[in-house]
Amino acid sequence: MFLEVNRHATGLSDDEAFGLVMDVARGVAEVEKIADRLRVVALDGG
Repeated sequence: MFLEVNRHATGLSDDEAFGLVMDVARGVAEVEKIADRLRVVALDGG
């Protein structure tokens, strides 16, 4: 929500976000890979 209000997004689908959360919870995600998956991009000014 915070990102959307500020016209930014991670680019993750709901399924990808869920997979990321599950990987972190299981302890199988490496910090660098987490950071790569959470890259934030600005949305078009539209």
